[in-house]
Amino acid sequence: MKHWILPILTAALLPAFAGGGRAQQILLNELPVQEAPLAPSERSAESAVPRMDWSPAAPAATAEVTDMLPVLLPLRPTMPQGAETEGYRVQGQFGEARFVLFLPSAAEGAELELTTLSSINLLPEQSNIRVEVNGTTIGTIIPDNFDKAGTDALAIPGGALKPGRNVVTLRFQQVHRVFCGPDAAFDLWTHVLLSQSGIRVAPGDFGADAPGFLAAVAAQLGRGKPLVVAETTGSTDVASLSSAMARVESLFEGLPPEIEITDPYAVATTPPALARVTLLPDETSPPDLPQFRRGGDGALVLVANAAHPEQVAEVMLGAFGEGHPANPVPTLQPGTTRSLADLGVGRLVGQGHYIRETVRFRLPWDWLVLSAQRAELRLDYGFDRNLPKGALLLVKINDATVHLLPLDEDDKAGQRVETLRIPFAANMLEPGVNHLTFEALVPGDPPDEACAPRSTPIFEIFDTTTLDIPTAPSMSVARLDQVLAGLSPESVRLSEAAGEALPLGLLPRLASVFVGQNTEGPGPASLTIGVPSDLSTLGGRILGDATSTLQEAMLIAPRPEPKDIDTWAKVDGGRWWQAVYDPAKAGAIVRTFRDRLAAIWRGPQSELDAWLDGRAADAMLLQPDLDRPGNIWLILRPNLPLEKLVASLIHGGGTLDIPRGQVSLFTPDAGWQSWHSSARRLELHEPLTLDNARKVVGNYASLAPPVFIVPMLALSLVSAILAMGVMIITRRRKK
Repeated sequence: MKHWILPILTAALLPAFAGGGRAQQILLNELPVQEAPLAPSERSAESAVPRMDWSPAAPAATAEVTDMLPVLLPLRPTMPQGAETEGYRVQGQFGEARFVLFLPSAAEGAELELTTLSSINLLPEQSNIRVEVNGTTIGTIIPDNFDKAGTDALAIPGGALKPGRNVVTLRFQQVHRVFCGPDAAFDLWTHVLLSQSGIRVAPGDFGADAPGFLAAVAAQLGRGKPLVVAETTGSTDVASLSSAMARVESLFEGLPPEIEITDPYAVATTPPALARVTLLPDETSPPDLPQFRRGGDGALVLVANAAHPEQVAEVMLGAFGEGHPANPVPTLQPGTTRSLADLGVGRLVGQGHYIRETVRFRLPWDWLVLSAQRAELRLDYGFDRNLPKGALLLVKINDATVHLLPLDEDDKAGQRVETLRIPFAANMLEPGVNHLTFEALVPGDPPDEACAPRSTPIFEIFDTTTLDIPTAPSMSVARLDQVLAGLSPESVRLSEAAGEALPLGLLPRLASVFVGQNTEGPGPASLTIGVPSDLSTLGGRILGDATSTLQEAMLIAPRPEPKDIDTWAKVDGGRWWQAVYDPAKAGAIVRTFRDRLAAIWRGPQSELDAWLDGRAADAMLLQPDLDRPGNIWLILRPNLPLEKLVASLIHGGGTLDIPRGQVSLFTPDAGWQSWHSSARRLELHEPLTLDNARKVVGNYASLAPPVFIVPMLALSLVSAILAMGVMIITRRRKK
């Protein structure tokens, strides 16, 4: 080591050892003397060791207290829109959206906050959103938030709000800034951010009563948190808990909220919960339960006896009634002419350049027409003057067009047109919910400019329009949607394997879909929720040997959509004589002929294995045994997000996309895809008479061709033999 390094190291270490040899002084608790902190030694100029700061650390900033901040009571849509829970989108030139708002009190002097984000194609100078609360217009908002979401606030006049359930209606008028026409209407949309829209109230406004509890639950759901039900493990029957909580969930309308069933000693959430349900063991429950109490974390707690969870439903339903169905579907009785007014539907007014107005009605579960009978629509309508050339009105039954009406005829414009009789095939209708749709396409005039304001509607459908549906013998055929329509919350259960693999809160959420349904049907109905491993335990004629194929459908990923086929790709790809004779094409023709011949015998349905080939599913509904058609299964993948599935079961979210047949596969993107078994049987629920014999035979011949073909062939053969016998006998007599 070089000699000049030692002096430098000595100089550098001296400050570190300065004062280090002094003994420490021990301070006793009762002595007030406290040694002052030692000042750090000054660093010598030549020292390379940094000076350490031994002074006490600065105290941490006090956490902001948020417990007393106003709580947002969010808007909840009355009809679910797919899996959307954070937002609600209104598309087109004209639209309407209805929401419910739960308040703990009347909230006088409150403001309604509406956070929106709109398409850049929207022209704000001619667009607006009219806001109504419980039927009272409180103001108009201009949708001008394009690059990011923005919030508008409207003062609510006194007396417009009430404790409990309030209805907020938004009426949209949106105009394209560049184009006009049906295509331009699809580029117009406004997104309402539900978690940031509603009314803010102070935490102290949540009273310890049913309205306060329901409002606190709604606010908690708006934060993306589930309703927590704390119960002692094993002390509560899951089935009875599910039925009670399902009825409570029905109060919220739209998409049922998520429920999390946990034990009382679970880790507290951050931020603290606003509301929860606690079920106490029967042996420790006070006699005066249920009660609303304030928890240690400030949450409103509904305390009930675990042995009687139905008390929770009694308290809530006693305060609010049995819920409010978002869109009750009226029943149309066949054999009688019923008008739209009889169905509770008023005059339909069409505005904009793409219009779709739908009337939903229900036919009885035992109404079935499969043969060639006719129904009739008597349409009373009118349309505006000076509509562009090419304007059309399409009349549809269950999304199938039955008539096309021009709206550019000047001699009929501006007046009520003479009643138009539109006959259509009655077998286009089905037992259960049906749709009568009026769809208008009006070109822009001109198409490359913003649409000119129009004060009069494009068309009107008057409430004197009538439907005449023919009567049918009381018959039914096994199908999934018929069983779903007859379910109640008590008839939904979990399989043993599903109880271990799926969260228990899933059961009341799915069961709430069937609250308040008309449970009439051919027999008892039940739904068992299972997992893919349950498929191997199911028997029945329907599944047969397809169990492994069904399990594969739950495991494989969906296939991508096929790309466009290049018709020139295989030109000159083989021998010249393959243009005349191709063995592959010849084999395909033979298979097609064979399938069509088999379809004559069994009907147009394919075999289940062939239908499942290449299909994937996140969930599936099954009717495994036709001898017990009321027992159906819902098979779910574990960890499957339930929002879209639950929304599709609520009348298909207002659409025709519902499970049918005997096997139905569900994916969030494609919805339900259904398979109908050729082995399903018709059931006649009334005596066979001369009056209904023709219709009964027609239904059998349409559904089961062998039942019709075999007797006809036998009758033809017998007739031919008799005819030949008569000819032989008469010839012998002539000789």
